[in-house]
Amino acid sequence: MKRITLLLIVLIYSTICFVGCKGKSKEELIIGKWRIDMSAKEMINTLERASNHDEKMKKNLESACESTTYEYFENKACTINMMGRTSTLNYQITKDGKYIEYTYNESGSISTAKSQLLELSENRLKFIDENGDTTVLKK
Repeated sequence: MKRITLLLIVLIYSTICFVGCKGKSKEELIIGKWRIDMSAKEMINTLERASNHDEKMKKNLESACESTTYEYFENKACTINMMGRTSTLNYQITKDGKYIEYTYNESGSISTAKSQLLELSENRLKFIDENGDTTVLKK
């Protein structure tokens, strides 16, 4: 009888821990305001390639990146604020969790873009866009 009681207590405790400790889904983790992580090695490499090793252009790109924000909302809308201009897109994380798909209106027609999702945690978002450029964001 003592064994059965002990087994039931362990089973109940394990169930509570499993249900209570469940991590957030990718859809929950992405919600919030993100900034480009200029300290990330991948961002430094992307800036080097984009500026074609031109120091003035690199500084301009760094300045633009430092002021850029991405904000993801629960309603699947996303705003990207870059150099004082705001773009609004719709986004969806694919069912397999490997991509973020964006839909946006460009000059009256609907366009789409897809980024490969490399990392998504509470404070870090990393993806590769269709051009092969890596973006690293932090909250």
